[in-house]
Amino acid sequence: MDITRLKRTGFPSLVPMAEARDGFLARVQPTTRVEQLPIEESLGRVLARDAVARWPVPSFDKAAMDGYALQASDSFGASVPNPRELLLAGSVAMGEEPAVVVAAGNVVKVSTGSMMPPGADAVIKIEDTELGPDGVIVRLYRQIAPGTNVIQSGEDYANGQVVLDAGRRLRPQDIGALSTLGHPRALLHARPAVAVFATGNELVELDGLQRDADGLVDPRHAGPGKIVDSNRYAIAAFVGIAGGIVVRSALLPDDEGKISVAITDALASCDMVVTTGGTSVGERDFVPAIMGKEYEILCHGIAIKPGSATLLGNARGRPFLGLSGFPVAAEIGMLYFGMPALRKLAGEGVLDPRPRVNARIAEAVAVKGFGITRLLRVALDYDGVTGNSLPNAIPVKLSGAGMQRSMVESDGFVEIPPDIEGYEAGEGVVVTLHPR
Repeated sequence: MDITRLKRTGFPSLVPMAEARDGFLARVQPTTRVEQLPIEESLGRVLARDAVARWPVPSFDKAAMDGYALQASDSFGASVPNPRELLLAGSVAMGEEPAVVVAAGNVVKVSTGSMMPPGADAVIKIEDTELGPDGVIVRLYRQIAPGTNVIQSGEDYANGQVVLDAGRRLRPQDIGALSTLGHPRALLHARPAVAVFATGNELVELDGLQRDADGLVDPRHAGPGKIVDSNRYAIAAFVGIAGGIVVRSALLPDDEGKISVAITDALASCDMVVTTGGTSVGERDFVPAIMGKEYEILCHGIAIKPGSATLLGNARGRPFLGLSGFPVAAEIGMLYFGMPALRKLAGEGVLDPRPRVNARIAEAVAVKGFGITRLLRVALDYDGVTGNSLPNAIPVKLSGAGMQRSMVESDGFVEIPPDIEGYEAGEGVVVTLHPR
């Protein structure tokens, strides 16, 4: 890419968003580092190998109800006016091995979860029975089929079944399944190490400003034309949600040499580098020049709004993401390019798990021009939603890549395709929700 010409003439063309993202992610390879952790420390981490049932789960037949275990054929013909009478031969408590065999004409009392006694093939619910005054005769008031109210061995998981696939991000219920399968520890992909740099002479460190009695700082005290660097905090949060960890973070001046050294140093220990600021075509936008001379630019200039100045690159085999300095554009760059890349680095199978909600646009939305995917920030209104009705997607009427309120006050995006001019009020849309 001719950076000098780019600075003089601007972007000659913009790459479609899907094409840019697919090309970028195709060059990302999962890290090979793995680690074993206790399962209680594995929540939100990505499995590095399949979790397989090594025996049937449950490993024995057990009662699904409080009642009596019996041979189902002994209940045939039983009804309220014509009960069947069977002999109580014993009981099985939860957690104990049965000491009695169920023969024809007998029942054994069981609790939910009790091991089924040999000879029994069904459990009749206790409310469908009555224990006689002698405590020996049990009356049955309904008939049941074999297998009724019995949890069969292997009903949950069969021996050899893959329960959790490699590449799965572990949820609380997955941790429970690992425990059931006999896994006190889990083999996990290591968290990708990320460097995050913010560039710009106008930026100041939040921690570098004097605090008042409430522990707050007044950004106006930073000096004329100065602003607090907020992007690194947001980007670090996105990195954490995606499964990565920020191991290098710095505020850098608009100095090509210092930015270049910081990137080079980071590549020695990091799996991914993210910069914010300095990606456009101005005189002090040094990131494209550094990438063009020292590494590989995959895409610079994407048909997405906000975020068109995003730079996607490859630095010594590691993904490089150059984000705009404007907060909304930077956050969108992380959502659509940074987080999927991090998930792939972490070995995750699903690269964009953000929920999507069907809704109706609350008011007409018009856009100018074709060829650009526009990300309309919307808030969802569920008032009056019943049955099959849809929530209203209310556009957040704040434009500009620097308006943080549009992200804070919205629930997600309506992705307006590049080939339409907008929506009529009440038209159906899909809202891609912000990650939580």
